Amino acid sequence: MKRATTQPYLTPYFKMKAILFLFSFLVACKTSFASIYITYPEELIIYEQIALQVKSELKKEGVEDVIILTANKTKEETTKDNDLTVFLGHQDNIGYEKIKGPTIFSFIKTNNIKKEKIENAKYWSIININQPIKNLLKTAEKTVKTQHKKNILFIISEKNTSTIKELESIEGSKNVKLIIIKENENAAKLLEPELTNAAAIVAIYDPTIWSGNSARWILQQAYTYKVPVIGYSKAFLKAGAMASAYSSADQVIQETNKQVITWVKNKKLNNKTSYPQYTVEVNENIARALNFSRTEIIEMENSQ
Repeated sequence: MKRATTQPYLTPYFKMKAILFLFSFLVACKTSFASIYITYPEELIIYEQIALQVKSELKKEGVEDVIILTANKTKEETTKDNDLTVFLGHQDNIGYEKIKGPTIFSFIKTNNIKKEKIENAKYWSIININQPIKNLLKTAEKTVKTQHKKNILFIISEKNTSTIKELESIEGSKNVKLIIIKENENAAKLLEPELTNAAAIVAIYDPTIWSGNSARWILQQAYTYKVPVIGYSKAFLKAGAMASAYSSADQVIQETNKQVITWVKNKKLNNKTSYPQYTVEVNENIARALNFSRTEIIEMENSQ
């Protein structure tokens, strides 16, 4: 004869406690699980392709929970404190007060990130696609051939105050000469008297100077006086610069992914501006026209 088995009896009180415990456990799991958001300005299709490439490369490293959002969609999201947000390009229209977790700003052209963008983030990082002045200067120094033509010229608009301070700290050393252009002044006109003693002109990110007719006139003047221009993007090579020190999209993506993986593994970011690896490329046609030998070209290409 089989003995009757009885099911354990739970009072309504213990049933309620068990349900509350299970609910608390599920909430804790949900809040402790961190996501990675990649956001990009929807009007720039290239950034959507970059976002997909970043996600694909991260997946190869075992990072799975990556969510891609446009800037407008990001406005509607309220991230958790342990969610990592990766902003691609400048996105000034986003409600940054909702972003309280770690933040990476990648594909940024300037270090002048507004304070309110990062003041809520305990951990943050800026990845600048343009190389720092010291790297551009390293390439420019390879153009100095004689004591007669030794000045390395930087042309910059007066409103670019943070870069002016950086340049003033090195002006006078390393043959650096700074030309500050005020509003309504003609950059090419002010530059011309300096070209006689110039070894090179270094272009730095400053749309007031290095865009449109202003850039075209400076490049034409430099070529006429046989003064090489060192650019900060690949586009400068097509426009007439002799050399350019720049980071490719793949190099910026590599640096972005490296920092994302650092966060996933160590829960830390560097709280500073970083620069990706870069390439020095020479327009050999311009270089030969300016009397640079093949040996000198190779030295420039190896000036990282």
